[in-house]
Amino acid sequence: WFLEIKRYLHSESCSMRAEVPCSASKMTMEKLRIREQMQHIGSTKVAIREVGSTSYGAIWLPRGATLILLHRPGAKYDYYFWSNIAYIHVKFVQMPSKSATHASRQEFIERICQAVLSGIYRFEQRSLKY
Repeated sequence: WFLEIKRYLHSESCSMRAEVPCSASKMTMEKLRIREQMQHIGSTKVAIREVGSTSYGAIWLPRGATLILLHRPGAKYDYYFWSNIAYIHVKFVQMPSKSATHASRQEFIERICQAVLSGIYRFEQRSLKY
């Protein structure tokens, strides 16, 4: 998914690209030391994670950041935990099944990219003086 999302964000089909600068990088958090995880996440405006244990590093996101949680059809794991963390915006996006059509996979990529762009725009526009 990562390469498709990155390609979409940098394509001409991304209408907000000129207004909202974005760069995407893939990280395997469990391979980093805890301090490195905190540093990376602490400077991230939007994080995309699958639900579960590796998503919990998102508690170090800065105020106003967005966490996009990918989940399997029919389940929103960790819903109550993430919905009660008020300093970040959480968006749940359902992942398509492995047998999904190309159109539904493309729709999934577009939903994620719109959530990423909205998150970046929200972070940039919001005054984070607390």
